[in-house]
Amino acid sequence: MHRLIYGIAFLIVLLVNDVICSELMVDDEFVVIDGIRVKKDSIRNETSDGNRKYGKRDKKAEKSESDDEDQDEEDEDDDDEEDDEEEIDISQEEDLESTKHLPTKCHVCRLLAVEVENKLTTIGKVRKTQENDGRPIYYKEKIVILKVTEDFCDSMKKYNIKAKHPFRYKRGAKSYYRKHIEEVTKESKIQKWMFATPEEDIDDPTGEIRRLRKQCHDMLVETQELLIHWFMKAQSRDLTKWLCAKRVLRDDNQDCLQVEMPKSNRVRALRPKKPKTEAKSVSHEEL
Repeated sequence: MHRLIYGIAFLIVLLVNDVICSELMVDDEFVVIDGIRVKKDSIRNETSDGNRKYGKRDKKAEKSESDDEDQDEEDEDDDDEEDDEEEIDISQEEDLESTKHLPTKCHVCRLLAVEVENKLTTIGKVRKTQENDGRPIYYKEKIVILKVTEDFCDSMKKYNIKAKHPFRYKRGAKSYYRKHIEEVTKESKIQKWMFATPEEDIDDPTGEIRRLRKQCHDMLVETQELLIHWFMKAQSRDLTKWLCAKRVLRDDNQDCLQVEMPKSNRVRALRPKKPKTEAKSVSHEEL
């Protein structure tokens, strides 16, 4: 009996020793920043010389990300700059109940048509451009339009909601929650934050973008043959009018087709060209 008691006591001592050692090791690996314990190797080096490296982050990757961010900033609408600079107010974020009917069929069709045109600029081969509006006409190859529709509706994840705008979906926009998080954490030394809320719920708190993607897929299934017909026989027609106004939405509400869409929803090659300002001729008086 005594041996059993001594054996149990010895095991308890070993367990306590292991716990203490493990806590010491954990404390050595973590530091507390902004009230949160984070790994030391996740802290960005803030020294002035900027030459020390933490981790194995590729400088080329950083430059590429920086270039992408600069490009995204350039792609923002001039009309949207004031809106983007407004103070973030989470209370203005829409709730599940007020957005459960969105997106509408009109929204889905218009974005589908725009994304088809966007994707064609990277896959299709331009035969000529139309004189009246400069839109490209592509060589008619069925394989091209079929490639366009591959994994097509994943492009809807690039959109988010701009509730105050006439057309509520904008490419490259961020949800109120995402903007708020970036505002709160921008001064922190932590490189990557981990949240209990899934990333997709931060970027799409009402599920509206997920519904947009699902409805895009359903509509693509229904309209793929129409898209092939347009590409092979009717490219000179505006796709939004040809597909949405005259076919898909013929008996449905078409209000969203009448409002201006953010310029950034179209790739740069398809955006309206700004008219060139003529240089003012300066008259010189003869001496």
